[in-house]
Amino acid sequence: MERKEDKRNLDTKNKIVKGFKKLALKKPINKITISELTNFCNINRNTFYYHFEDIRTLMEWILSTEITNILDNIDIRNTKELLYSIFDYVEKNEKLLESVYFSFGREKFRKLLYPYFYNTLNNLIIENKLTNNIYNNDFKDFVINFYSDGIAFTILDYIKKDKKEKEKIINYLLLMNKNINLIINNYK
Repeated sequence: MERKEDKRNLDTKNKIVKGFKKLALKKPINKITISELTNFCNINRNTFYYHFEDIRTLMEWILSTEITNILDNIDIRNTKELLYSIFDYVEKNEKLLESVYFSFGREKFRKLLYPYFYNTLNNLIIENKLTNNIYNNDFKDFVINFYSDGIAFTILDYIKKDKKEKEKIINYLLLMNKNINLIINNYK
């Protein structure tokens, strides 16, 4: 249920988020109960349910808010800056994201990430006026879906593996970005 975001509501949501993130550092998020979270945050259950349906919607709100914040504070046409911002976010929130990954599983976590990559790539294509060269929207959607899944799975792999490969992965993704432009510009 969508609620008006006044300062008090936002402060309460942020209090819940902060408590949730602290608990998620101690245990997998699928083991965190609403009772445990509300006790930890010193709020009642009704307050939690006023803002969120369940732990999953809380996690979705956290990702949505934080990823939207990243996208709102950079020029998405600067792909390198965008990628560094995403990977910096992953590094800063490594424990939480690992907990989400291992609690929800690879596919559900991918579904949480996917819309942000899809929308960002779609906006980049529109922003770069590449849609003028696309005669078939199905092809545009195919390209966006293909790359969105690829980026989401790359980040999932990065979360669960050694983080020393960041520069190499970003360089590969930058190369792939050039390929998106080539593919779309050469599609007839």
